[in-house]
Amino acid sequence: MRLAGKVAVVTGAAAGIGKETAERFIKEGANVIACDMAPITYELEGLEGYELNVTDAEKCQEFFNHVVTKYGKIDVLVNNAGITRDAMTAKMTDEQ
Repeated sequence: MRLAGKVAVVTGAAAGIGKETAERFIKEGANVIACDMAPITYELEGLEGYELNVTDAEKCQEFFNHVVTKYGKIDVLVNNAGITRDAMTAKMTDEQ
């Protein structure tokens, strides 16, 4: 198992590519925190579902604090949440 002992966060993980990624990381031995605005409706050993809107900076900070407190680290981040805004990320405001 290539990811044994690793902690992975997968955003947009309620369905589709995010769900498949979370499941694959679990199969490879990682502990996965799957987050999405929609509830995570599947259960696997090593998976924690977390309801999160990644556009809410305060909630993201709370999420980060939760993960670091519980797991001590984040080894992998899969930023899969689908957010469409008409600006380059570096030029976006918090409101965007």
